[in-house]
Amino acid sequence: MPGIWLTSRPFEEIIYDLSFIVPRIDLEWFADARWLQRKDASISRVSLYDWVTLSVDAESVVGIAVVAADFEGEDSSGAQDEFQEKAGRDFYNVPLLVTKSQDLIQGEPLVVVTGSDFIGYVYDATGAQAFVAALLGAVKTGAVVHSERGYFQFDRIGSGALESTARTVITDDRDTTNTVIMVDNSQVIKVYRKLQAGSSPDIEISKGLDKVGFQSIPRPLGYGTYSGWQGVICPAFFVQEFIENEGDAWSILCREALESLKAQLWDSLPQEDGDGCIHDYGRSPGFRESRLGTVTAGLHLASSRIDEDGFTPEVMRPLDVAGLVGNIISAVPITIEELRRANLDSETLAKTISMYESLGRKEAVSKCLRQVEEILQNSSDLGMKIRIHGDLHLGQFLQVRKNDTCDFVIIDFEGEPLRPVCERLRKSSPLRDVAGMLRSFDYSGYSAAFRMDECPDEKEHLMAIAREWGSETGERFLKGYLEAMRRSCPHLLPKDARDFHLLLLCFKLEKALYEIRYELRNRPRWVNIALRGTLDSINEIQSNLNCGEW
Repeated sequence: MPGIWLTSRPFEEIIYDLSFIVPRIDLEWFADARWLQRKDASISRVSLYDWVTLSVDAESVVGIAVVAADFEGEDSSGAQDEFQEKAGRDFYNVPLLVTKSQDLIQGEPLVVVTGSDFIGYVYDATGAQAFVAALLGAVKTGAVVHSERGYFQFDRIGSGALESTARTVITDDRDTTNTVIMVDNSQVIKVYRKLQAGSSPDIEISKGLDKVGFQSIPRPLGYGTYSGWQGVICPAFFVQEFIENEGDAWSILCREALESLKAQLWDSLPQEDGDGCIHDYGRSPGFRESRLGTVTAGLHLASSRIDEDGFTPEVMRPLDVAGLVGNIISAVPITIEELRRANLDSETLAKTISMYESLGRKEAVSKCLRQVEEILQNSSDLGMKIRIHGDLHLGQFLQVRKNDTCDFVIIDFEGEPLRPVCERLRKSSPLRDVAGMLRSFDYSGYSAAFRMDECPDEKEHLMAIAREWGSETGERFLKGYLEAMRRSCPHLLPKDARDFHLLLLCFKLEKALYEIRYELRNRPRWVNIALRGTLDSINEIQSNLNCGEW
């Protein structure tokens, strides 16, 4: 339901003063947006913090609103005139189109403005050709556009061609914490919705990888930042080349997992060509997973060769191990508390109780993890810390076709969205990325099992098959990764096999605990998968150390 504003002011005046319009946007529009990262709290009010105009004509204006969102039950006092992160307030990047024409953009308007001699419509501008063309034009010319409280600065990067026209615009923000705009199958604009101070890992790493010639990424073309009065700089936009692709590896592997589970459950063979599955262009079994491992190894090698401040590899030290284990131990009670507060259905609640039983005995968990810590801290070689992807999973790989076989391109170097930017910019062991991929293979199997609602009596059998699927595909990925790393940069990884395995398991458990909190806030129906992953990781560590029952 669009908001309504009745005014006697002329259209030519209101387009330069949106302070009365933004508060009339329905709060549900913000609450329903995937990019609103505060799913654990309700918005109490939104207000216009700043506004910049990108283009204007007699019928419409396109610009960027910096919107302040305050949350119920949290103190945002003293923040009204300050652009800084506070517990009860977030700032969001909301491009807007204000127009007299209802035909410029599809979809329902956010606000309808009724004046004495006009009716105006306010839309989210990310789907508007006028906004895309204005933004690309600003990037191409390196424009600096001043606002009342700060300015937006745009810059070109890389050597790729940047077009400032926009004929076809497609937006997608269903499965991401940002909004992605595809322009004419030639360029992609990422709109960083939540404005956060600091460098963008996505922009920074993409620029570095492009400079060292890493081919398995979209080429960066330009970006835009917002600067407030206090000199705070926030990444706002990132422009990259569009990669023609056959879908992301997550969608492809999930379909394969579903077919595999059905085949094993019903004791039948996989179906022939024409069944709607995505096939492998004559590849041998496991080629796709192995190739994903090879491309991941190439990423880590390229990142270690970036000759810039903040990218030089560093030795993995005992202090890093202590920090990792400490983070895991401290995450356990936090995760349990979030589960207790969550409104879970009965099936998920049963898994939660199981997790309580496994993790509630915190002393036993801590004792076993401290044993891991002691082993790793006494190691003579734990490899190196480098700038990693930070949130690597199957959905970050686009499958492309090369010479009638599949290859992959890596996207989205933003890092885990729940973590502060300062943490995402830190160097870490490459095994953190590897752990994320192994968890993603586990996810693909379990997600397929959860989709087979037609077999309610076979749920536990399906879970066992799903676990085996995730384990086997993950092993093929790991084999491809290790073979490539041994050829190119073995010094980045722990030398001893046991050290390698224990460190990898710690990263897997850390990732699984993070996933529980992420799913509770964004996709509660998926929390079962993360719960199972946590228990699986605990059991793996237990069996490797023989810690006894937890």
